[in-house]
Amino acid sequence: MAKKTIELPCDVGDTVYMITNYVSGRKLLDRAIIEGQVDRFIIGDAGIPMADICTCDGRWYIACSPSEYYVDKCEAKAALERGAKMDGGEDDDKNGKFKHQSNVHNWRRGT
Repeated sequence: MAKKTIELPCDVGDTVYMITNYVSGRKLLDRAIIEGQVDRFIIGDAGIPMADICTCDGRWYIACSPSEYYVDKCEAKAALERGAKMDGGEDDDKNGKFKHQSNVHNWRRGT
């Protein structure tokens, strides 16, 4: 079996930035940048490093693809100005975000 090296977008424990939408019903009220830390990466069958991220206010975002967060705050600000949305504008069901992943390898902070 051939080995494949997967480059992670950042390190476990690094601060990352996400864009979140504040909504009321179906009305968009505001968009903001939230800060969080990468707790671990999960590498699934597709070979994409998915991050579990915990924000400063204790919220967890599970299995975030690299397109859902920014490692640089300036990049996040630029994306916010362009009108980017959390999750790339797609809902979780389309992404299959919470479906089972087989052959998963974990890298967790502090273990």
